[in-house]
Formats: sequence, C-alpha cells, structure tokens
Amino acid sequence: MDSFLSRLVAAGVRIPERLIWHIFGCLTRACLGIEYPADEQVVWNNIRATGGRYGPPFSETLEHPGSVPRPRQKTNVIHFDIRPANILVGDVNVGGDPDGVTPQDRRGYNDRHTLAPVFKIADFSSARRWQGGLASDPFLLQRTREFGVPAYYTPEQFTEEWDAVNFLPDWQHNYVAGRYSWKTNLYQIGLVMYNAITLRQCAGGSSRLRWDTYNLPDLSGVPHGPWPFTQRKSWSVDLVQLNNSLGVNAYSNDLIELVQLCLCDKPESRPDPRYVLEVIAWRLDNHPWPANEDHNAIQAFINAHVAAPPPPPVNHFAMLQNYLRAGGPAALQPALRV
Repeated sequence: MDSFLSRLVAAGVRIPERLIWHIFGCLTRACLGIEYPADEQVVWNNIRATGGRYGPPFSETLEHPGSVPRPRQKTNVIHFDIRPANILVGDVNVGGDPDGVTPQDRRGYNDRHTLAPVFKIADFSSARRWQGGLASDPFLLQRTREFGVPAYYTPEQFTEEWDAVNFLPDWQHNYVAGRYSWKTNLYQIGLVMYNAITLRQCAGGSSRLRWDTYNLPDLSGVPHGPWPFTQRKSWSVDLVQLNNSLGVNAYSNDLIELVQLCLCDKPESRPDPRYVLEVIAWRLDNHPWPANEDHNAIQAFINAHVAAPPPPPVNHFAMLQNYLRAGGPAALQPALRV
C-alpha cells in the first residue's frame, strides 16, 4: 500500500471516498481475522463421530449482542506494526455490478471485493499475544513501548501515564498505558486511514499527531444514527485541518468522525469493531454516490492506479527464442549438468 500511496502523490490524485470506505472495511475485517484467525469451526458436538473434522468456514463478522456465541476464542494478538508498508494490495474478484443489486445484497458484494481490491495485513514480526503473563512482566511490558515504528506508536505505548509507572501500570488508575487490546490494532488502522485521506506520512517523535477534545459520536448505541455525541480526546487535529483545507473536495464528516474515533486516546473511547463495520456497511449501502464515484469510475481508478502494470515488451524476441531452444539457463553451464 505504501507504493500505491506514493504513486498517487506523484500523480497528484486523491483516493475516491467510496474506495476509502472499502479500504476501511477491508482493514477492519483483517483485524478481526487477527483476533479470530480460525477459518473453519470444529463440529464441537460431534467431534468423536467426525474424527475432529471441521465445519463450514467462518466469515469475519461479530455476533450482535444477545445472540448465541459461536465456539471461537480470541487470540488477543497485538500487531504493533500496522502501517502502509506492511499492507499488501491484492486483486479484485470478478462478480456482478454492485450498483445493480438490492441493498440487502450489496453488503455481500462489498465483502467479496467485487469493486475494490483486497488489502491484507502482513509482517507479524513485532506481534505479541496479550496474555496475563505479559501484563505481569514489567520487562516485557516496557519493551512493547518500542515495538513497531515511532510514527505509528499507539497511545498505549507513548502516553504520559508511563512517567508515573515504576514497576507495572496501576490497572485501577492507568487508563491508557499498557492497555493493549484489539483496539490497539484499530488505532493503527486509523493512522493508515489518515495516510489514505491526507496522502501524508505520520509524524514520529515529538512532532507526532496532535490531539484535541472533540464531540464525537457515541457508537455504543444503534449504529444507523443519529448518534449521541460525547467529548473524547482524539489524536486527529492534523486530519481535521488537512481535510478542511480541501474545500469542496473534502471527505464527508461521517468518514472523518469514524477515523477520529479510531484515533481516540483512551482505548475504551474507541468504537467496538462490530459498529465500525456496521457504520461502514451503512454508509456504502445508503449513500447516493456521485457519477465520478460510480462503479465504472472506481474501476477506472483502480485500473489506472492500483492494478499491476503489464509486463515490459521483449525487444529482442528472436534472441529469446534461440536462448530457450538451446535449453535456457541449463545451456549456459553444461559442465554443471548431472
């Protein structure tokens, strides 16, 4: 994804908002894949008769409150290094036209990547599984503050609360320091969306993103709005200012506010993944996209800036033919043949 954003900067082109929503949803589902990695479920009630065979694949979704939970367990894996350089851009699946299906079916089309390519999180070299042992190991817990890249550190790593920690964080009074969870990954997804919206790198060290207190939506209620607003501290001053500077080309408040929620200082202030996905699906399903962001326009953008370029032409095809007929690489070193 890093090279994709660099190409856009060089071309002076911005990502259409509709595609940004797709990327946002794809990366959020990728985080769910980290939290619930099993792609198949064990037939728990009949494991002796089936010999441990597996049932149907899991989809990367969460149950609604009150539903019967499926036999899945969280891994509590914290990636620590989610950034554009560690996100791979895949292919677009062949399928129907999302603009020609009913709203009930469109969410399925969005999930199958018929319009936007798949974005995959890679490089788990810094990842750690958050368990009770890590929470009680002061040496390892301090080391996690330097996992990843400084420009993409999370508040759980750089908060000033660490200045008052002598041994281990006081879990009764420290609300940010060392509070690693799924929402740590979500914060870094918010930073990636900051990159996609502003086409700028995140600043590291003392010049990192600035914070302010905003009235942001409370997504703990019904996701389809209108949402009540509460005051939250968010590391998103730069995002708001840069988006406002775009004028008529600015992205929607819905998108900016959802990214701001992901960039909240306190993990408990960040939204639940269930509501992030539902807000994204609601926005994709119910927003009347302009002509420059319809299905054909998005496909043209992807073909121009995302799809892999064709291979370079072979200028000396006759020489290549003779080379292959002679045996290719093996013909160059006959003495090494067995």
